[in-house]
Amino acid sequence: MSDEEKTPPPPPRPQVVNPGDADLIVAIDEEQRQRQAKIMMGAVAPPFVPPPRPVFVEDGSADAAAIIAANEQHRRRSFIAAMQSPSFVPPPPRPVYFADGSADAAAIIAVNEQYRRRQFNPTLFSTPFVPPAEDFAVLLSRAVIVPYKATAEGQLIWSITAPLRSIIERIMKDPSLIYQVDPRAWEEIIAATYDESGLFDEVTLTPRSGDRGRDVIAVKKGFGSVRLIESVKRHSPGTKTTAEEVQALLGVLLSDPQASKGIVSTTWEFAPMIWENPQITQYIPHRLELVNRTDLLNRFAEFTNPNKK
Repeated sequence: MSDEEKTPPPPPRPQVVNPGDADLIVAIDEEQRQRQAKIMMGAVAPPFVPPPRPVFVEDGSADAAAIIAANEQHRRRSFIAAMQSPSFVPPPPRPVYFADGSADAAAIIAVNEQYRRRQFNPTLFSTPFVPPAEDFAVLLSRAVIVPYKATAEGQLIWSITAPLRSIIERIMKDPSLIYQVDPRAWEEIIAATYDESGLFDEVTLTPRSGDRGRDVIAVKKGFGSVRLIESVKRHSPGTKTTAEEVQALLGVLLSDPQASKGIVSTTWEFAPMIWENPQITQYIPHRLELVNRTDLLNRFAEFTNPNKK
């Protein structure tokens, strides 16, 4: 009896309407199990070449279950191919998802289900589906920085892009949201923008107390090295930053031989008499910079606009 007579042919692949469903992945997986059985019996002569892995769209329309099924199928296909062909080269690594784990599997599945239903009857929807905006309080609960090393001045940090950009985009649309941010969280946001800009090699977030008026320290190394120190004031509307607060940072700046420039940023305004104080104005703008709320929003606009970076 020949090998073909020993092993019946596999059933035809089921026709699935939505190629992103887990049903299709399961069907492919079943076909590969049958193919593996034929390989073990010696019924398959030519080397098996695994097809490319499915490419998932970025709108979250691939269920977590489908991702898991695809990964399992990929591992099994790689195993079968390695058994048949010594020259087998694994495909590229798995796609990288959000590093901070901020996208819950339940949210992916919910958005996916809604997306499928809208695709099922597109005549009922005249505009493209856009997931609802996340509550700002929920956004603020996400981390925007990752501390990775302690130093004598504080913690070296990296920014987390997804939540940082979401928070800044919401603030750009409604600047009053600034005053919903805790002062310490505001310091973290400012520090994260330094790292996210890509202009600095090290960004330090200083401790809550004992920081000598420095909340953020940004350092660029190498040619044209720079060391910026910033005092971050998350003041409420109507609370103006005083000359004493500016002079406190100015004293730290002048006592730090490595500091290139000091910055005082506020979420409101500066006291008018500051601009008439020669002990302060003589250092503006090359050694000292004062950034009010309007300047902060312009800074965020440049940060979020890729054409200006």
